[in-house]
Parts: sequence; C-alpha cells; structure tokens
Amino acid sequence: MTIRPGGPQVNGLQLLLAGQIDLFMGYDTQSIKVLEQDLPVVTVAATFQKDPTVIISHPGVTRLEELKGRPIAIGSVSDNTFWPWLRSRFGFVDSQKRPYAFSVQPFLADPRLSQQGYVTSEPYSVQKAGVKPVIFLLADLGYPPYAETIVVTRDTLAKRRDAVQRFIQASAEGWKRYLADPAPGNALIKKAVSYTHLTLPTNREV
Repeated sequence: MTIRPGGPQVNGLQLLLAGQIDLFMGYDTQSIKVLEQDLPVVTVAATFQKDPTVIISHPGVTRLEELKGRPIAIGSVSDNTFWPWLRSRFGFVDSQKRPYAFSVQPFLADPRLSQQGYVTSEPYSVQKAGVKPVIFLLADLGYPPYAETIVVTRDTLAKRRDAVQRFIQASAEGWKRYLADPAPGNALIKKAVSYTHLTLPTNREV
C-alpha cells in the first residue's frame, strides 16, 4: 500500500471522490456536511474516541469562557469543525479569529493570543519554549466528534470491502504494537511529516 502525505494545502476529500485515493483520514463533522450534499462517502472507523483538539492559552486563564472576545489563532478547516461549536457553546465571535500558521511562535510572542492545537503536540512545543500553557481539551468540555476517522466512497466499500476491513485491522494492530514499543514507530514518524491520505493495496495483503 501507499501512504500519501496531506496537510492544509491538500484537499483529500476531493481526491477521494475523484478516485485518486482509496481511503481518506477524515473528520466526523466534515463527513456529515458531505452527506448533506448527497455525496457517496462512508465513515468506516475512528482512531480516537475523543477528539484531541485543544485551545491553548497563557497562564492566568482559568476557564475557556474567559477567552470570549480575545484573539484565537485557528486554521481555516476549523470553520467547519470546532469553531461553530465554540460560537454556539461559549459565545465566541468570528472577529476573534486570527490566522493559524501551524506554529507556536505567534503564541509565544503575544501573551494575549490563544491558539488551537492537539493535546499531544503544541502544548509540548510551548513547554519546551519555557511557557507553561493552559490547556482546554474541547472533548472534556462537551465537544462530541470522534477524530481521525477513516472515510471511503460507497463504491470502494462495495467492491473492496475485504481490503478495507484488513486495513482497519492492520491499523488497530499497529496502534497496539506502537503503544507496547513506540521506538520503531517514532523512527518512521521522523521520516514523514504527516500520514493523511491512504491507498489500498492492489497485489498484496495489508
């Protein structure tokens, strides 16, 4: 099989619907919006039961509600994921949004700025820079989606169900082995920035 890197500049869902990839690392709310447009996609698995998305703030903030009206750096994709939930749940407004450059440097330079992140990533980078961040895990505050879902088209699921199932089983086994001994996996992660778009095997088993 081939694993293709993605990122904010790659429209993986478009590639999936065009048949250029077989599986897409997707997101619950994104899939729901696609289904509302009657596009033929199916979510077949979820990597995380709780979404690891966090809002990171500087020391002194004690509740997420305190960030209402204050600048928050978020990515454009978040307009269709957690940002509408923050608006509805906490009264945040679009004028608060600042561009998110997938870096903690603007956060470190501006003590008023908060930003999005993953609980496993950006908080660690902030701490390494000497700042102890205040971390709000949105899932613990009621944000409901699963995260890192595996999405396929209905056609792929109908024609290659066995390969899809074997990929999911192999992924689950890979997670178990990684948790038991992360060193080999970490070495591979260092060789690739992200693992986002996936192509099913054609001539060999997963």
